[in-house]
Amino acid sequence: INMSIRLGRMDSHGAKQAGHVGVGMGSMACLLIGSVVWLQIRSFGRIFTNDEKFLDMFAETRTPFCITLVLMNIAIAIEKIPYSMGRTKEVFFYGLIASWGGQVPG
Repeated sequence: INMSIRLGRMDSHGAKQAGHVGVGMGSMACLLIGSVVWLQIRSFGRIFTNDEKFLDMFAETRTPFCITLVLMNIAIAIEKIPYSMGRTKEVFFYGLIASWGGQVPG
């Protein structure tokens, strides 16, 4: 919202700064949450099952799981920039292409 307000005032430098701060804070929050999940992966797995064999397999995949978790949520944070400026149509189509062209096949 700050970025849109600054763009409305024709303050492109301030808008860029607001975007950097927002993406930076969102990225830091995603990294913090991803680190907690990486450290406590078995605890989160126990929400769904008590099967030790499955929890062992889940713990083995902690690194790719957490990398995916962090990157997908950072992508959502970045999508909020054009979304907040009313570019919802573009965000929808780019998200659709990225999801089905990158995330699903990967």
